[in-house]
Amino acid sequence: MGKEVRLHRGYAEDLLETLGDGSIDAVLTDPPYGVGKASWDTEGMSDTVLNHCFRACNGYCAFFSSNRLVGRLIKRIEDRGRQAWVVVWHRNNAMSHEARFCAVWTPIVIAFKGNMPFWGQDLFACPILPRENTTHPTPKPLEVMRWLVQRATK
Repeated sequence: MGKEVRLHRGYAEDLLETLGDGSIDAVLTDPPYGVGKASWDTEGMSDTVLNHCFRACNGYCAFFSSNRLVGRLIKRIEDRGRQAWVVVWHRNNAMSHEARFCAVWTPIVIAFKGNMPFWGQDLFACPILPRENTTHPTPKPLEVMRWLVQRATK
């Protein structure tokens, strides 16, 4: 008989504050990066959300990040006594019409306690989704989320 699986979807701060200490196996979240891509993206992930993640989760926490700010996120994680590892979503259909660098990858910072078991490759290639049905500036494909869930949970 398999373990019961429940998926909670919503705003991290709203969901996590209602969950008991160590009551969930993994957190996968796409917090604001603080890079100004949308009106709600003026500040990065709050300390409250980060603390709720570590309080409620007894396993891995995965945070999507921007390549420019990944170092700051790792420091915040390590300052809370966790280790961090970066895996990459390679957006293999990313294009740029600008005359500057354009990231074709998204870092996903994995936070954990103790030793992290081997996950396999730390790169997952998957195309960017069309933004037709969302107002989110960087929607995440279901395939990327599935890849993370399969590695972060038993």
